[in-house]
Amino acid sequence: MKKTYYFTMGIVISIFTLFSCGGGSKTTTVEPTTESEESLSQESLVLNLSQEERLEIAKRYNKMEYLKEGLARVQAIDNTKYGFIDVSGKEVIPCVYDDSGEFCEGLAWAKKGGKYGFIDKNGKEVIPFMYDDAGDFYAGLAWAKKGGKYGFIDKNGKEIIPFMYDEAKRFNEGLAAVKKNGKWGFVDKTGKLNIPLVYSDASSFAEGVARVKNNSKKCGYIDKTGKVVIQMNYDIASSFANGYAMVVNKFGSDAYEYAFINKGNKVVYGPYRVQGGRFMATDPTHYWYLASKQNLWFVPCKDENGKNVQGVFNIETGGILCYTNKVPGNNRLFDEMGFFATIGVVDKNGVEIVPATYEWVYPLRAAGFFRGGSDYYNFNGEYVGSF
Repeated sequence: MKKTYYFTMGIVISIFTLFSCGGGSKTTTVEPTTESEESLSQESLVLNLSQEERLEIAKRYNKMEYLKEGLARVQAIDNTKYGFIDVSGKEVIPCVYDDSGEFCEGLAWAKKGGKYGFIDKNGKEVIPFMYDDAGDFYAGLAWAKKGGKYGFIDKNGKEIIPFMYDEAKRFNEGLAAVKKNGKWGFVDKTGKLNIPLVYSDASSFAEGVARVKNNSKKCGYIDKTGKVVIQMNYDIASSFANGYAMVVNKFGSDAYEYAFINKGNKVVYGPYRVQGGRFMATDPTHYWYLASKQNLWFVPCKDENGKNVQGVFNIETGGILCYTNKVPGNNRLFDEMGFFATIGVVDKNGVEIVPATYEWVYPLRAAGFFRGGSDYYNFNGEYVGSF
């Protein structure tokens, strides 16, 4: 029987930025899902070892991601530095980095001595630690920041698009959003400005369209020619995922509305009227492919006791999966295996896996465990011991 899950920790009141990109623990912006990320479903995400062997490995680390391209990002339990383990659980890249991304297209960004560079799967520095910030490689290019400006480099560290932009987002569907002099537009992989710098905000392309914002701070959608395909009439809007986007009207008033639209700008679910409530939403089209694949979204709502909370809305069923007052860590709604972990854990069906009795729950994903305090639980929710 499905449980309705409540988080009991402090209430978080915020408006989420509806665009983010992935990698590591940096505070970044959300980007649409790519085909390479969807291929994660074909990979082994968890170490193929016995539970006892995985537990011994898990005890060495404070945090652990899933295996990606054969390696899992880990944080040492004793020094908070980051490194990587392989499919056998062996630490093949020592935990010596202040931060890192996961491997994308054979390389991972890492931070050391206050600067960012890139390493390969042997831990070799292939692009020097010389940047103020950096993102993952997609379509052979990665954004980087140097001298206060953003540009794009290739896997040899060669500057492909000059460091001339105030902000940049990763390439998706052949184009990347860039910002200069307060305005956003889109460049191709040669650096050509295909869509002029005329928008006050922009997301990356997803499913052939990009969400943009005009000078009146209204949101709509353009295609790759720059043509407006959905008029800029919304106060807030997300990227499209599986044919749907979430839009908000009358935001900032005591009573506002949100709804889900399709690419024909027709309302599929809603509009839902929220009076005196709070708005919290995260774009499901981020780098964790399962969230967009399952069409799970944060929406403002009331719980069974009439309290203003955020609900996880399943657009496939048109219903609320679970309620929460706590933001999911690291910009994740549901991760690759379908778990939602903050101070407790629920699975993709809304069933409680780890009870919300801890100050925080840390996922040790590649090992197949969650750690609450000194207690360990496996992915079936079974308590396996305290250490």
